[in-house]
Amino acid sequence: MRRYNLSETNTLERLNALTLKGVLLNSKRNDIASAYESLLNFRLRNQVETIEDGKKVNNHINPSQLGHIEVAILHEC
Repeated sequence: MRRYNLSETNTLERLNALTLKGVLLNSKRNDIASAYESLLNFRLRNQVETIEDGKKVNNHINPSQLGHIEVAILHEC
């Protein structure tokens, strides 16, 4: 990120660097990281299901296909 002179390319490492620089509060960093990791897990699960169904893989997550627990996780994040 040029704005904050970060060399990190990994999203979670960038969040950590921003926290160390005082740009993000640790609690906000944790919230963002939790939401990010949840979305990655949802995306991976969707991609596995897409492959199993013999369809072309994409990164789309249909919110209407999320279960109650998954929606609650995202709301909590």
